[in-house]
This record gives sequence, structure tokens and C-alpha cells, in this order.
Amino acid sequence: MKKTSLLPILVGLAFASSATAGDPPAAAEKANSWKLSGSLRTRVEAWDYFKTGNIPVGAENSYTFVGNILKLSAQKSTKDHDYFFELAAPSLLGLPDDAVAPGAKGQLGQGASYRAANGGQQASVFFKQAYLTMKGKEGRKMKVGRFEFVDGLESLPGDAVLDWLKKERIGHRLIGTFGFSHVGRSFDGAQFIQDNPGTLFTAVAAEPTRGVFDLDGEDRLDKIGFQYAGLTFRDADKLQDGRLFALRYDDARGLVKTDNRTLAARKLDLLPVEIYSLGGHYIRKVGDADLLFWGVYQTGDWGAQDHEAWAYDVEAGYRLGGHRDPWLRAGVCNTSGDANPADGRHETFFQAMPTPRIYARNPFYNMMNVNDAFASLTFKASKKASVRTEYHHLQLAEAGDFWYSGGGAFQPQTFGFAGRPSGGSTDLADVVDLALDLKCDADLSVTLYASRAFGGQVVSAIYPAGDTEGYYFLEATRKF
Repeated sequence: MKKTSLLPILVGLAFASSATAGDPPAAAEKANSWKLSGSLRTRVEAWDYFKTGNIPVGAENSYTFVGNILKLSAQKSTKDHDYFFELAAPSLLGLPDDAVAPGAKGQLGQGASYRAANGGQQASVFFKQAYLTMKGKEGRKMKVGRFEFVDGLESLPGDAVLDWLKKERIGHRLIGTFGFSHVGRSFDGAQFIQDNPGTLFTAVAAEPTRGVFDLDGEDRLDKIGFQYAGLTFRDADKLQDGRLFALRYDDARGLVKTDNRTLAARKLDLLPVEIYSLGGHYIRKVGDADLLFWGVYQTGDWGAQDHEAWAYDVEAGYRLGGHRDPWLRAGVCNTSGDANPADGRHETFFQAMPTPRIYARNPFYNMMNVNDAFASLTFKASKKASVRTEYHHLQLAEAGDFWYSGGGAFQPQTFGFAGRPSGGSTDLADVVDLALDLKCDADLSVTLYASRAFGGQVVSAIYPAGDTEGYYFLEATRKF
């Protein structure tokens, strides 16, 4: 049976609201006015996935499709309340028909993921967000309804460098919207905020909606949710930013889990997943240089197994200055894997419900059981265009564990992560990419992206017919 939706309650509150008593007529009219806005994003994606060889099913590793998402929003702000409603209308055109191969080869790129999740369905319309924010005294706020939440982005320092680091290298690692997909993810629940001059405290309890690859994004998922508490420390001089957080994630859907045990063992273990994550981040500017640290420790239950895992990321950057303002960055992200599937302990770092594409721009992998050494260069090609290129050397943390991909739960019958065997190796891949971002005007932006992956022994063992992969897209976003 479906859970009761908060949307009718919020709609009633919004349209029954009136101006604050005692406000002058002009102020009351302004306070009760609605602001309408929207956006349309279109992306043409081309996948040239690792080759499956001459097999009867799942041979379509190379294909192109189009994904769109139209968003329409209405918002209003008064002295005591904020109201926000957003409709989303995603659509998918030209998905591959034969891009899901048997066995370890699996889904050949995200076009295959959309096809597997939706069959022949091509479009939908649903409430992406619908929430009420109640404003209290001394910086207190309470948000209830359907909203988006990203761990690590509870606040932005207001400095261009620190803001970029939080958006691109801190946020979305454990809880994210998966906004890169053509459907995305929202959460039904409540969020409390205590905003002080030097700190910001956030507490969230919520359940995810369907979405990501599934066009039916209206319903929320039963028997799965999270509770989060984070304390962000802010610097008035905007030179540093830090956070401590705790996250509880639980999944009691009773699905077969994705881990390195045998399929027979996993089918016998339908007990819940309950993971506790404790961690934090720290970023700082030092002249033209910047430093970043993010880390987390996990404990809990992975069904019948005890869970204990960890992850950390250390990075440094340097802005060379000059006309094109080049920014060099390098770092390592290491996460734990499980070396022994038979010892009753699950030691693979669990990413919960992230936006994996933030950290895997060519998203054939994620942050689980991986050691990622990377270098990047960002510079301005012109006043309106910027270029970003990255190189990643990817190794599995444990050869006894899987090569993982995916971004967490998105429909009732799907666990949300895929795992492929390592073949006894840790050599996963080397990835290079190039992105051109063009800001045409205040309302139109265009991105051109190209990436190539050169598979190592892990990939070659599964795809001996071709262990190189390409991912390319052209994307345009118009705001109105």
C-alpha cells in the first residue's frame, strides 16, 4: 500500500496562505506573489562501451540516444514561510534495444540502464519537489515535503574557489540528487537548519523517491531511508570550510545484495542493510594553493554480515594566474574493499545514494573498492568558455572484491549497484577526458564532453573482444 503523500497538504497550505497581519497592502501583495521559472535540458549521448564480442544477446555496445528534462517551478516567500513546487517532465528517445548482455558483461552504458528500467516507456510527468519551509527565530528553519538534498552542500562559503571545491569535490559523495541522470532523485521528509554566524547545523530524515533511470519518479521507495546530521564550520574571511557529519542508512527491502559472496549465499541473506557513516571534510585556501581532505568511517550490518569500511580523499590545487587562469589539481581517493567473502565481514565502502558522475565523469565505475589517483587542469578558453581535462588511474582496492558501478536505490525491485568480478586483478582502467563549458548568455549554457577509458586486466577478463570505452555528449540547458 502506498504511503500518504504530503503534496495535497502542501498545496492546500500554499493556496490558503495570506499576507502577514499588519503588513501594508503593497508589502502584502509583494509577499504573496508567485515567481514562475523553468528550464529545459537536452543531452545527446554517445556510448562506445567495452565490446562484448559476437554474442546473440547484448551485442549493442555502441549507440546514441537523446535525453531531455523539462522543469517548471513556482515559488513564493513570505516573512514566515517559503513555498516551492516543481514539476518535472523527462523524456528518452532512441534508447538501445540490445545493450544488456548476459552474465558479468551486464548493462553496456547508461542507455542500457534506462531501457532496463523503463522498457518501452519514453516520457513521464511528476512532482519533482513540493515543500514548505517554516522560518523561526535566530536562524532556525524547518523544511517539510519533497525536496532535494546533497550531503556536503548544506552551505556555500561565498568564495569562488571554495564554492567550486564543495560542489565538485565534496558534495554528493554519500547522498545526492543524481541530477546528471535524465530523471534525478528527490527525498520525502523533513530538514531542520540552525544557521549561526560561524556554524550551520543540519538534520535530515527522509526517504528517496523513485527516479534516476526510472521515469516513474512520483512514488517514493518503501522500506528505505536515511537520517543525517551535519555541523559545518564557516570562516568569515572565506579562507576555509569544514564539516563533521553522521549518516544512518537503512534498506529493509529484502533484495539480493550486490557484494562479492556467491550468488547462492546472497540469495539466502535477505536481512536489512543498516550502515552508520561518521566523517568530515576540510578545505582551505593558502595563497594561490588549496588543500582538501574528506574522510569517512563506516560500521553497521550488511545483512547477516558485520559491516566495517572506510574511505578518504586528499587533494591539492594551485592556480597559476594569468589571462586564462589555469588551475592545476591532483589527488588520491582510496576506499576499502572486501578481500575475503567468506569471513562474515563486509568491508567494501558503501556509497549509499550518491551522484556518482561527479567523481566518475565517465560513469562506468563509482567510489566503491577503488583507488583513484587523478590530475586535472581547468582554464578559461575565453570570457564565456572554460575547459576542464582530467586523467584518472584506477585500481581496485582488493582483487577479491568486485568492480562496482551505480548510484544506489532508484526503484523497488533494484538494489541500485552492480558488481563485476575482478578476475583476480586490481588493474581496472586509465581514463582521460575533456569538457568544454560555454556560457552563451544568462539563460543558455552548452557543454561538450569527450572521454576515453583504456581497460586494464579487470576489464580485459570480461570484455576480451575490446577493452577500450568511449563516452561523449553534447548538452544544452535553457533557463526561462
